[in-house]
Amino acid sequence: MTPQEVGFEEMVLAVVGRTIEQEGITVEVFQTDTGYGLHDTASGIDIYLDNVTESARRAGPEWHDVVTGWVGQYLVMRAENLREPTQEELRASIRTRLVLPDDDRTYAREFTDNLVVALAVDGATSVQMHTDKSLVTSPIDIYELYQLGQANTDAEPIDEVFDLDGDVHGITGDSFFIASKVANIPALLDTIGPAPLGVAFAPLNRSLVLYTIIKGSGIEWMGPVMALAQQVDSLVKDDEFEHPGGLLSDTTFYWAPDGRVEYLARQSMLVDDEPTIAVLPGPAFAEFVMTANDV
Repeated sequence: MTPQEVGFEEMVLAVVGRTIEQEGITVEVFQTDTGYGLHDTASGIDIYLDNVTESARRAGPEWHDVVTGWVGQYLVMRAENLREPTQEELRASIRTRLVLPDDDRTYAREFTDNLVVALAVDGATSVQMHTDKSLVTSPIDIYELYQLGQANTDAEPIDEVFDLDGDVHGITGDSFFIASKVANIPALLDTIGPAPLGVAFAPLNRSLVLYTIIKGSGIEWMGPVMALAQQVDSLVKDDEFEHPGGLLSDTTFYWAPDGRVEYLARQSMLVDDEPTIAVLPGPAFAEFVMTANDV
């Protein structure tokens, strides 16, 4: 069978299931909206196959090696997860992570506009999200986990700070937690510079944040904010642009110096049947920017 034939997803499913079961591990098949998954009954891990299926499809004749290699990585990750870590390892590996809300993570703290800050464990081979269930058995209480996690996320390396134009900038890196840094922008100011009037920012995916430092007064902020929102809109619509882990948000937010975070801009309006970016400043933006003196 070739990767282009109908039924290729089922072939990948069969190879993954057979290879895992050869290790004495029982798995059960389930269907998703986009394909198949396997439930590891002993560990409780749900194994989603969309990514490995797509990688195998791109590999052409070598698809079988890609699938078995991926299973090998899963088995290493599984062994890591089943090993009981020490408290020192837990403290070092915990991270805060900006994610979409999920029924399995009702503990997560609200960030803004359909984003929450959850807890993740950054292991040697994988990142595992904490669930309500997993936190019940944690030897460290949730308040300390958030303190440790935010400090560890703040310390994650940024590979590049770059300019898109005179007003729009970005930070990026291989870390899964680049976007999550916006949950503590005061710590990020050491990298992006002082922002006495605040920061407009967009966490596009786990590894990319675009931003502009708000400057000036009156309506001087409009040009840079619109430029940022347009860059965000362009990358969201670009089918060729890869979002590691998927698109996180298509929204531009505003961080105020007093810590408030609110919606600022998004493509959400139709004018003459054409989509238009809507810039809708909130109360924090009005207080700190629209009525400010020049800074």
